[in-house]
Amino acid sequence: MRFVMIPVPSEHVREVIDIVLFSSPDTDKVPNREKARTRVQVQLCDAAARSLLRIVAEATMDGTDLTVAEAATALGEPVENVLGIVRDLDSRALHRDQKLVVLRGPDGRRAKRTADARLIMDPRRAEMVLDALQVVDPQAQ
Repeated sequence: MRFVMIPVPSEHVREVIDIVLFSSPDTDKVPNREKARTRVQVQLCDAAARSLLRIVAEATMDGTDLTVAEAATALGEPVENVLGIVRDLDSRALHRDQKLVVLRGPDGRRAKRTADARLIMDPRRAEMVLDALQVVDPQAQ
């Protein structure tokens, strides 16, 4: 493996480490890669996407399911906007296992983009999302 040394101001070291871990291939066994990728994905989100991530992560940690319609009501957004946010989040994931939010039907299978689809987040990923949201946007609750 080749290395290049580039001077980085101390206030940006954490961001650079996250970006390097986010971009590095999965063949290496680098600890905290998933956490860094989640943090970078959250940093790239706008305020509406962060709000959606927060309510889905909190619902996941509470052990409850959240439908697209319920999320739209909680956010005060139309269902179409919430589905658009989910589509944007999907497009940012480098691999299928890096998706922050997945749509599932009542039977647990992959669902179409409808108001009654459930927004699912892996519990471990939900914890990482909430941690990343505290770092990225500490005053938002």
